[in-house]
Amino acid sequence: MSSGSENGSDTTKLTLLRGVLEWWKGQPFANSMAFLQVIAMVAAVYLAVYVLIPAERQAIQGMIEHVEDQQTQQIDRLSDSFDRALDRLSHAGRIASSGSTASVENPEFEN
Repeated sequence: MSSGSENGSDTTKLTLLRGVLEWWKGQPFANSMAFLQVIAMVAAVYLAVYVLIPAERQAIQGMIEHVEDQQTQQIDRLSDSFDRALDRLSHAGRIASSGSTASVENPEFEN
């Protein structure tokens, strides 16, 4: 639901736009090719600044997040492997210090 002030504002904008267009029609350069080129350049800048650059920024951010997720997963896998290796080394050290002949690979077979 729009309020009366919004309708008034829209009417004011339309009136102002009509005035600008009427003024523009009377200008000698209004129908020139140079004017069309300027309009095309303004449109291109608008497209680049408000459409293409944000889309590229969002795509790059998505790629960065994907790479960060992959790196986190790799770090987690390496950390798990390192923890298992430390556990095996610790177990081997306990076996060596006790003089037991239990298997180093299978801690559940300790004597």
